[in-house]
Amino acid sequence: MPIPAVASLLPSPSSIAPGRWMSAAALVVTLLSATVACGSSSTSTTLTISMGGSPVTVANVGTAVTLTATVKSGSTLVTPGVVNFCDRSVNEHCSDSALLGTAQLTVSGTASIKIRFGVGTHEIQAMFTGTPAGSPSQSTTVSLDISGQYGSQTEFSETPIFLTNPTQTIFDFSAVVSGSRRRTSAPSPAAQVHRAHVPAGRQIAQLSIRFRA
Repeated sequence: MPIPAVASLLPSPSSIAPGRWMSAAALVVTLLSATVACGSSSTSTTLTISMGGSPVTVANVGTAVTLTATVKSGSTLVTPGVVNFCDRSVNEHCSDSALLGTAQLTVSGTASIKIRFGVGTHEIQAMFTGTPAGSPSQSTTVSLDISGQYGSQTEFSETPIFLTNPTQTIFDFSAVVSGSRRRTSAPSPAAQVHRAHVPAGRQIAQLSIRFRA
């Protein structure tokens, strides 16, 4: 919709009383803003997550995935414009580390980035920032699960050690962590032994063990 010339919106000087030109100018600004707003059409944004050209919902850590947003106004592809890609699992405002990246819409109405995620579940959303011709819009949230590159298994066991000292019993706790790796020969499992002392008269001892990959 063409915006009319400012002069055509202003009444003639003879029809405005002295001191009221500011009110007339404010009216023109309001009319122009309304005209621009009326010319902004609604848009829709969709998001796909892919790897090697195929949609994915799970991936291994360290693997690059492609986030692609498509923006349309009705059936018409929108271009130009800017799309922000956000991880809603970080925060709801798409700020700081939640902002994954920004891309320009191409002539095909799409914007994309490649990114590697850390282990965990990520809630990804694409947000079109809008233009004078198209209003802002955002996609639905798409979940992406990132798992560790290698699986692991932990075996836990305890062995009582009976001493001549009647005031306590000693237990040896052993945790064996083993994993499968893409190697011709798998490394030996890692074992850590921790000891807990149970005072006389008690039946429970509390022991906390942490393992680091």
